[in-house]
Amino acid sequence: MITKPASMKRPDILGNGDCSSHRGVFNAMGKQWWRRLSYLSILATVPALLVSHVEGARSDDTEKPAASDAGQGAGRLQKPKVSGSNPQLLKRQSEFRLPHQIGSFDVASAPAGKDDCPGQTIPGGNYTAAAPFTVSGDTTGANNTVTHLQYYYYYSFDSAGPDHIYSFTLTGLGPNPKIEVSTSSGTYKPLVYVLYGENDRGCPAGTGNSAYAAVASGADSVGTATLDAYQMNVLPLNVPLHLFVDSIRNDATGSGPYTIRMQDVTIAGATACSNHNPIDCTDFFVRQQYLDFLGREPDSAGYTGWQNILNNCGTSVAAPCDRIEVSSDFFRSPEFQDRGYFTYRFYSTLGRNPNFNEFMPDLAKVSGFLSDTQLEANKSAFVQEFMTRPEFKSRYDSLTNPVAYVDGLLQATELQTHPSRDKWIAGLTTGSLSRAQVLRQLVESAEVYHKFYNKAFVVEMYFGYLRRDPDILYLNWIQTMDQNGGDYRAMINGFVNSIEYRKRFEP
Repeated sequence: MITKPASMKRPDILGNGDCSSHRGVFNAMGKQWWRRLSYLSILATVPALLVSHVEGARSDDTEKPAASDAGQGAGRLQKPKVSGSNPQLLKRQSEFRLPHQIGSFDVASAPAGKDDCPGQTIPGGNYTAAAPFTVSGDTTGANNTVTHLQYYYYYSFDSAGPDHIYSFTLTGLGPNPKIEVSTSSGTYKPLVYVLYGENDRGCPAGTGNSAYAAVASGADSVGTATLDAYQMNVLPLNVPLHLFVDSIRNDATGSGPYTIRMQDVTIAGATACSNHNPIDCTDFFVRQQYLDFLGREPDSAGYTGWQNILNNCGTSVAAPCDRIEVSSDFFRSPEFQDRGYFTYRFYSTLGRNPNFNEFMPDLAKVSGFLSDTQLEANKSAFVQEFMTRPEFKSRYDSLTNPVAYVDGLLQATELQTHPSRDKWIAGLTTGSLSRAQVLRQLVESAEVYHKFYNKAFVVEMYFGYLRRDPDILYLNWIQTMDQNGGDYRAMINGFVNSIEYRKRFEP
């Protein structure tokens, strides 16, 4: 890493003083840029340099992506185009390439998922009856890992159907622990059992094995197999366990869709990361995306799903599926667009971006596991609270005339010709619209959504990855996004692989 002179200072783009402690600025560029391009952190600090070379490989007809109309729902947001990125440049600069791009990658050693031992890991957590762990799958076409099962000394039966496997470690049980495996199929009769993870009774490799189960249960008349509280209390704590979703027969009743539900159990988290920097571990990386961009802990299905995408990228999961793509999906997700970007756009009516210390508390107001009703209530409360802030009041409280209020909002957002101007003025004049409703309709309009999308994308990269306000170089990143049709991969690659980001997690 080439450091800057001690006297060199970076002005904060928000005017918040000296940011000279931030890494990534170097003094001279000139003839040494090729040597410096090899450092991973250069992308996060010199986007103007990068784009000058990426442009040479970019097609001339790349178009800027169209973001969805806010009225259509953030879930319909189109992905920014990736056709303009320079794959060879990204491949050289990224530590986290697709598996088939890494010479030492062994396809045979890729994680097998839930079709083979040790199976899919159930994420750690305290799962209650009100907030159980749930995950769904379909055993149709899966391997038959275990074909014969012994249970409690004298029980012995076949398990000839295809099976799925989940690994976990119990650390505690509640008052009514239970594992249920249900199916929506009219024919499938699931069998559920748990194997010890000890060496002599471990999860067997390959297919056609015999195994000894700690507990087992077949489906009842409605197609649900249940391990009840009595059986759950037989299971040992702090020992690796393997949950099998199987069936007795290999016929029409032997496979199908299923849903696992676990309640009143505490499951240990993943084994501590063995890498020096935990951000290099997939489970840690995925959880960090939830924390940094959605402001919450991961849900079990999403947490497992994203890990499977990264672990199987380039084998059973088609590209693009690397860390750059996964991380970008959090920003472009409906959840973030409908929450984080929602709060961000209100600052456009103040004529500025939010700063980090403003944005994070605002995001928290609309984050979490919320129903549609709860989310709408939180959004409404946020709008009302935003209008009581001193900066908003000093700017708009004196504008009591409907024309002045609407024009003040439009001037701040630089959208003086907004097509809804006359409608808002009329609504305020007749009393059919409140000032809060006009503010929210403006912020949620397609015009505001489109106008600030690229700027928000860049600013929130600083918030999410570096946990700070942007420096002046963020303007170069915005220019890059505007000029290359929204090709986000080069920018995210720079942040994810920057020294500053990685130092957040080093011991």
